[in-house]
Amino acid sequence: MKHIIGAALLLLPLSCFASTLDIPNLIAAVFGNDMVPVIRCESNFLQYNPNTGKPYISGTGDVGTMQINISTWGKIAQDMGLDIYNSTYDNIIMGEYIFRVSGIGAWSCDRIVYGKPAMET
Repeated sequence: MKHIIGAALLLLPLSCFASTLDIPNLIAAVFGNDMVPVIRCESNFLQYNPNTGKPYISGTGDVGTMQINISTWGKIAQDMGLDIYNSTYDNIIMGEYIFRVSGIGAWSCDRIVYGKPAMET
């Protein structure tokens, strides 16, 4: 399933995005330029905590580069066969799925970066 959901990502040669410094370009290629400042705000493009080397998990239970909320999306990611903790690319593929389902408003930094009101629940 991840090859279908991550179709946009898989069309890109991943070797072109080998380093963390290239993650902003990968985000732009998959999601468009509007998502780059949102993900910079969310995780500063980090998949791993630079102090511990462990997956970067926020205080609200969001993991990795795309800050995937575990309570909302963790089971779906697991069912899709994605390792959102230990794979930057799987984390981005899950982000692509969330983006398609919920749009850019699924990320709280969308409201910070673009001054939008909170999503209704």
